[in-house]
Amino acid sequence: MAYLVLEDGKVFLGDAFGADGVRSGQIVFNTCMTGYQEIMTDPANFGNIVTMTYPEIGNVGVNAADSQSDGPKISGLVVRQLSPIMSNFRAEQTLEEYLKANDVVAMKNVDTRAIAKHLRDHGPKYGVIACGERLSVSDLVKQAQRAAIIANGGDPDCTAEHCGDENCKCAQEDHHHDEDDDCGCGCGCGCHGGMNLEAFPNLIAEVSCKEPYKWTEKNAWIDERQTEKRYNVVVLDLGVRRDQLQTLVSFGCNVTVVPYSTTAEELLALKPDGVFISNGPGAPWVGKIIENTVEKLADKVPVLAIGLGSLMLGMGLGINPCILEHGHHGVNIPVQDVESGLVSIVSKNIDYGLDGEDFEEEAEDNPLLDDVVVTHTNLNFPDIVEGFRHNKYPIIGISWNPTAPTRPQDARCVYDDFIDLMK
Repeated sequence: MAYLVLEDGKVFLGDAFGADGVRSGQIVFNTCMTGYQEIMTDPANFGNIVTMTYPEIGNVGVNAADSQSDGPKISGLVVRQLSPIMSNFRAEQTLEEYLKANDVVAMKNVDTRAIAKHLRDHGPKYGVIACGERLSVSDLVKQAQRAAIIANGGDPDCTAEHCGDENCKCAQEDHHHDEDDDCGCGCGCGCHGGMNLEAFPNLIAEVSCKEPYKWTEKNAWIDERQTEKRYNVVVLDLGVRRDQLQTLVSFGCNVTVVPYSTTAEELLALKPDGVFISNGPGAPWVGKIIENTVEKLADKVPVLAIGLGSLMLGMGLGINPCILEHGHHGVNIPVQDVESGLVSIVSKNIDYGLDGEDFEEEAEDNPLLDDVVVTHTNLNFPDIVEGFRHNKYPIIGISWNPTAPTRPQDARCVYDDFIDLMK
């Protein structure tokens, strides 16, 4: 027996496969029909419990070439049906073998449609996935609630003394704050239903490289571009995927990858023709760690930022971030080019966005923001800024992954735009 238990007490049952154990994380659903290996190894999924909405998973097995990092980054995997056979000439091991070898907890025979509907209707949830014997559902619910508090920057052992309100009910052992139970203390410590943005976990530090390194491998799925020169691109690694590095090489770039903590001065000392800020896991609030770096780079060198990197770049320019209703994880996200009207179906793996609702009003009071041009919007959520440029500085930000092999290839022109900025 296996359990998926959400912080709100919702429980989903299934059968275990993969490793035994209990893991916590954010529950996300992904709409990809294939590409499960890329999803599992994407650093942007670090700590997530991923539910695949496509009904059968595992039929093409696993191979080393398709990994987007050095191994699985997810906390758990949930599928409706695990394929009983592996049928692909590139396969090296089954999905179950791969998960067991990498100590990833997984469950099958689960109503994944019900999970997706629950997250869609009730918003983002944290939880635990548990496979093994002698599991207590009540204990798992408590673990899920603790995971949610920690993820929101709180202390699950918060007491009235900690938050400074002697009437805070959160000091009571059996108290749990939810949408219908407002404790009323209003202390803002993030330990009981609120969010302490200053104390959000820094997941980027878990996946970013520790030392700079060179990348030379090309993208096997893209024809190599013939450029006038090879451009020196420094990649600020917030959790970069290998296909992004491979694509930069195929587009005629010499690629150097550096840790997320690299300062603007250290970046510029490498004499780059351009800087690429990658996608990554977690919330953009931790973008303050690179905010000064972004601001100092903006007028010095061309910048292309994607995913979480684009959110941090946008925040540095004054665009407000927001939490997406249920996250955007999949390959069927419709994004429209504002100027041409062209619609691209893109791949996204992110839980946050840039809020364009009050964009024009805020731009009136912010000269830096006043020169930002929204280039792409989301057809499903029109107020979400999916792409932007700057009129004064050579910078581009997009929220999606333009190189994902599991999606149509109609959005890779952003790399051509980046090359043009470096010419």
